[in-house]
Amino acid sequence: MSDSLRLREEKNCLNCGHYIADIYCSQCGQPNIKPDITLADLLRDFFHVITHFDGKFFQTLRVLFTRPGFLTRAYLDGKRRQYLPPVQMYVFTSALFFFIFYSFIVNIPSAVKEVANSSSVMKADDSSPEFYINVSDSTLQDTYKTSEEYIQYQNGLSKEKKDDYITRLIKISELKITNRISKNRNEAIQQLIQSYLNNFPKLLFLSLPLMAAILSMIFYRNKSFSYVSHLIFLLHLYNFTLIALLIGYLFAQLNTWTSWSIFNWLLLTTQLWIFYYGYKSMRNLYQTSKWKGRLQYLLFLFSGAIIMCLLLFGGIIFTVISA
Repeated sequence: MSDSLRLREEKNCLNCGHYIADIYCSQCGQPNIKPDITLADLLRDFFHVITHFDGKFFQTLRVLFTRPGFLTRAYLDGKRRQYLPPVQMYVFTSALFFFIFYSFIVNIPSAVKEVANSSSVMKADDSSPEFYINVSDSTLQDTYKTSEEYIQYQNGLSKEKKDDYITRLIKISELKITNRISKNRNEAIQQLIQSYLNNFPKLLFLSLPLMAAILSMIFYRNKSFSYVSHLIFLLHLYNFTLIALLIGYLFAQLNTWTSWSIFNWLLLTTQLWIFYYGYKSMRNLYQTSKWKGRLQYLLFLFSGAIIMCLLLFGGIIFTVISA
């Protein structure tokens, strides 16, 4: 049954209450049809969502790969209807990437078991774990078997003699980990590694606003770009990078299955393409000269490497503290 045969005689929108002069509400866009739902309606909505998303996704993907920097420029200029929004595409792309990453590239259960079993740094023994802390007001070394004992001791000290906040976090975490390792070394290491790997997508997402701040500093003289503009550029750049990494993984797997050297060359080309694409996108969007653009891109890569190292280190600290 077509929508024209199900039109309501009333002229008030069921969604927002606005007056409807024609078939669609000028306020919210909802059609003025009877609210009864049929199976055909559900099927039509389902196929519309699938085809609408697929059409926009592949159109966006095609432009993203063939015209570096164009999507960001088009989005900032208001040409958005025919392309998938950058946030929506990032959510889909990152979900796809990490699904494949954790399912095929790095299998968390097997990875943590392998690392835990091969680790020879920490060895469990039958003795109780002891952790010695040098107290600032005494030359004696007190032994704390649990974090609760250490906290209780610290609470009994005066404000001047207490450890600072960071020191307390580190010592409490060390006590917790020592106790857990003494009970089951492999299980404790597995839990720490699994917790860290599970937090990796969050670290990648957290890098977005930090890298946008870096771009704001690099292009601080260009007043036509706001902080949000840099963020949109990074969303498109991250989308391309994640998909290109998946393509590189496919070439690596094909090389493993066939032993054909052509796939090694394609993998190398993909990796180089990722770096060149970032440079080309930045130049096309920010309209910089060749040499200035190269220096800015190198500064961007160097700053990004530092930020990622800090985030990875912070992720380790957070995992240890929250263990």
